[in-house]
Amino acid sequence: MKNKRLKEKGRVGSGAFIALPLEVLNSPAMVGLSANARRLFVDMCGLYRYGHNGDISVARSIMENRGWTSHASLQRAVEELANAGIIEQTRQGGRNRASLYGFTWQAIDHCGGKLDTPEQVAPSSLWRLPQEEKKGWPCHRATGALSKG
Repeated sequence: MKNKRLKEKGRVGSGAFIALPLEVLNSPAMVGLSANARRLFVDMCGLYRYGHNGDISVARSIMENRGWTSHASLQRAVEELANAGIIEQTRQGGRNRASLYGFTWQAIDHCGGKLDTPEQVAPSSLWRLPQEEKKGWPCHRATGALSKG
């Protein structure tokens, strides 16, 4: 009865949220992001579902509904987030197949076996690496391990 009343009054939400550690939020990797990269980060957080880290698509058709009109701006923001170590690519896109991404402060989930990267027990925490160590590294982990390319 009480829940019904709260819903009618508009005081109960869907209950969905994202747990974002302050250590990540206050990290140099996050603080140094451009406005577009931060906006994309917030949009990606809105697409995240528990147990599906690694299954976040930033396809143009999805992101147009969130206000992204420029494909070039979207791609630059994705690259910036990946280069900062905030996200990592979990599946390479191609014809009729979207690239997928996951957050690096959480372990990558299995996601029904549709990812190129294996399920992780521990997060990669790429956002913790100093910027100098990230230069020259690819922004994806197709084999599950970083390799200088």
